[in-house]
Amino acid sequence: MRIETLNEVNEDVIIQLNALLAQLSESRPTIDTARLRELVSDKNLKIIVAIESGKIVGTGSLVLVDQLTTKKGSIEDVVVDEAYRGQGLGKAIMNELIAIAKESGAKKISLTSRPTRTAANALYPKLGFKLKETNFYELELL
Repeated sequence: MRIETLNEVNEDVIIQLNALLAQLSESRPTIDTARLRELVSDKNLKIIVAIESGKIVGTGSLVLVDQLTTKKGSIEDVVVDEAYRGQGLGKAIMNELIAIAKESGAKKISLTSRPTRTAANALYPKLGFKLKETNFYELELL
């Protein structure tokens, strides 16, 4: 098993990532080749993948944001294939994203997680994340 930054975009990668992301939410839109190439070239976004026997079995991304007073990271789209869960892969992906954030100079990292994702929500405090009481707002721009 190896964890690496996603640099290569091809049809096989697109298919595998879309299958993984569908495990987060079946209503999630799929990603296409042009969009993934755009994301991979974005210096403020790091996408990592976990690979086993040539297959992508896990992924996660880190969005880096420079603000007026600090630099922050936001962890997004962390998912491990159902067949590979319970083996510490989610922890390995998270640790890699945290390391990238530190190397990039981020001072804080945030993430959101559905309450129904019990294994993920049990992992985050073990990695040092603290649950915050906050109001989360979202505006859809169609």
